[in-house]
Amino acid sequence: MFNSDTQTVLTVTSISRPKRVAFLVHSEKIDNNGINQIIRYSIGTWGGRFHAIIPTSGEEIAPDWWKLLIILDPDIIYSFLPLADKLIRRINRYILPAKIIEPNDRVKVENTYRIDTFTIGALGIEDIPRFKWESRRFLDEPSFFYIKEGKEDTQNNSFVLRNFGTLPKTADLSVESLFRDIRCEIIEPNEMTPSEILENIFEKAKPYPRKIIVPIDFCQMYTFCNYSLDYNESTKGIHIVVGNQPFDAIYAWNRALISGMTFGRDVFWLAEEHSQDENLLRLMSRWINEFWTGNMETPGKIVSYSVDVTSLQNLAKKMSELTRLHFKAIRINPDNLPCPNARKFIPKLLERGQACRIDKVPLSENKGLVGFQRPPFLFKGHPQFGWMVDLEIQYHPERYNWTNVRPTWKLPKRLGLAHKFFDNYKRSSRIVNGGLPSIETANEDNVIHILIPSDLAVVRTWLEYYPNTSKHRPQTTPLFTEIHVSDKGQYLQGIIRLFGNIYSAGNKFEDPFWRDVLLHMVGKPDYHNDFTEIKKIVHKSINDIFAEDTTPLEAGSPRLDQFAEKLTYKLLSIDAKSHELTVEQLKGRFAQLRGEALNKDPNNGWWNANERFDELKEQELQSLLETKVFLQGLELSCPHCGTRQWYVVDDLGSEMRCNGCLFHFPLPPDPSWSFRLNSLVRNALRKYGTLAVLHTLYELQRDSFSEMFLYLPCQDIFKADINTPFTDLDIVVIKEGKFIIGEAKSDPGGFKHPDFEKLREVAIELLPDEILLAAPGNKWPDSVLTEIKNLTDELKQVDVAVSPLLLQWL
Repeated sequence: MFNSDTQTVLTVTSISRPKRVAFLVHSEKIDNNGINQIIRYSIGTWGGRFHAIIPTSGEEIAPDWWKLLIILDPDIIYSFLPLADKLIRRINRYILPAKIIEPNDRVKVENTYRIDTFTIGALGIEDIPRFKWESRRFLDEPSFFYIKEGKEDTQNNSFVLRNFGTLPKTADLSVESLFRDIRCEIIEPNEMTPSEILENIFEKAKPYPRKIIVPIDFCQMYTFCNYSLDYNESTKGIHIVVGNQPFDAIYAWNRALISGMTFGRDVFWLAEEHSQDENLLRLMSRWINEFWTGNMETPGKIVSYSVDVTSLQNLAKKMSELTRLHFKAIRINPDNLPCPNARKFIPKLLERGQACRIDKVPLSENKGLVGFQRPPFLFKGHPQFGWMVDLEIQYHPERYNWTNVRPTWKLPKRLGLAHKFFDNYKRSSRIVNGGLPSIETANEDNVIHILIPSDLAVVRTWLEYYPNTSKHRPQTTPLFTEIHVSDKGQYLQGIIRLFGNIYSAGNKFEDPFWRDVLLHMVGKPDYHNDFTEIKKIVHKSINDIFAEDTTPLEAGSPRLDQFAEKLTYKLLSIDAKSHELTVEQLKGRFAQLRGEALNKDPNNGWWNANERFDELKEQELQSLLETKVFLQGLELSCPHCGTRQWYVVDDLGSEMRCNGCLFHFPLPPDPSWSFRLNSLVRNALRKYGTLAVLHTLYELQRDSFSEMFLYLPCQDIFKADINTPFTDLDIVVIKEGKFIIGEAKSDPGGFKHPDFEKLREVAIELLPDEILLAAPGNKWPDSVLTEIKNLTDELKQVDVAVSPLLLQWL
């Protein structure tokens, strides 16, 4: 059930989307030529308008720019400078790209690193214009413009490139390749000023200027994002970015990711000298009035990293007069970026196309073939260039037979985890924001080979190393190398198998009546009171032993064996006897418990709603018998020697044999049936304290029944080359894309200093999302609260949350 499930058919939704690329540039050494190189490449690729340019020192990324990286969730990080190991570890923990590409001398030309298009392998835009033309609506003919690439990176050519896009004379992006027999207007910007370019576009687009499609539009068609952003007023409205510095161009390009617009017509970049061109400003205002479709009451922004505030304010006033929209000036510091937080990450279409496909996938040995939707425009394309496919894979539907909800795999970001879902290692894969596994596909691929890993294989990823960098980096040997189910885990696994699942098991213990019955039959009705009582007995026994002999007891002392023997006899004398109950006794116990509960609290909702041991309780009793949690049988007395023994119903016959004297005697004609607890359940609850673990798992799953919930029964974790466990982990869970480990005790006071020390060491090595400390009770002891605070402070430095949880049944 836990590691070797056999599923027959799974529902798999495949979502095809463009590759997302983040280009990391040196925050101090990047120049405008480098920015323009990135923009040219992005304009030629599908989805390239949503690539990001992120400044960095190579050692760290400023918080605002890091936020943009989180929003983009890039599949590939392409760096133009070497990255420190610490930064790469941070990127892999929170971003987890499929590839991290660092500078390579073979793509260096005249001290400048060129973009290695084959390493990225993103699908081009060459098939988009024809598809856009063929899928046009009646009387909705687009006005295509082919703007040729400028010979040099002058300010005028940069204006055209950054605002409208330009295309090179390569075989795949030539006029003949893109448009063939489709009408388009060709513009050569080398000898034209920005105002002349705009005038030319408007003139040739008569009488339908709103149907203008320029090269930069192609790289944002038929794409979708997987996030929605919090409201941030500074990112709203149309932005006019002014300035000659690289940061100004970077801001203008990244605007597409944070604007909330779906077609990118809410940003304009101007060189500082262009902001003095009255004719250009007039034409820009016409462009804004034609294409700005947002809220007219939202102020526009005049933004710059390099121009002084006074100049920005003058330009804002002038643009307000020309456009009749309100503009305000914003001056930004280089380390800052007005960027909202991402509220959630879900596949959300920007422009609806045939992006999704839903298949019923039969599995054989946990392997299956998944089809996927090719981009709607794709006709030819480069055979080795491709896109990404995110997969919503149904998560073990047989584990959710108690509900109609069928969750999908939602996984934490961890290197190597996505690889375990794909039976094809020639393609890169990753976990995207939202927890879906995603794999790179190429034009030549027809299907995706998926593999459903075992729960243990998924968790073992945290003990393994997988590289994703283009340059080899030495790795230290993992501190922990093995995990195995512990003895407690075996018993927990047995209980859950008997009940069927965590929900069914937890639901029975959530019921106050059945919880009391089960613990009574175990002979241990209350863990806390039991512990306190046994502690008193042990304390008294030690006093009695030393009262007989006051000689100090030291390690290795000859008295040690005698001391242990006496203490053991005391403990054996308090071992509780298991109980059998008849139906009548169950009914009587129900009435007794109800009376006691209502005397204590007359408004007790559960007991007021359950007035008697009715048909529902009889059905629940029948369910406990069918699942073998309860065993039905008889207690018989041998007429020859008087030995009393309880026999399970399967062992009954017309003649019974006494196990004491071996005398045979007949079965009584009217036996009194009773019920005994399965010995597995009894030992699990009494000797191994599994109820606290079960209660914790039930609470964790109950919070989100509709989400994926993967758990391993309690695990022993081992250090390398050491055969004895370093510690045991009661809680090993993946829930809602988070990896959670922790401890569950039967009493809040059961947590001791060594427990916290070992958890701290495991947490620093494995870096889970959360450490959970759980115990039934109403209050943590002061000493435990101090330990929790210390652990919280220490793990905060590695961004691991510590969550204490006091458990309460109904």
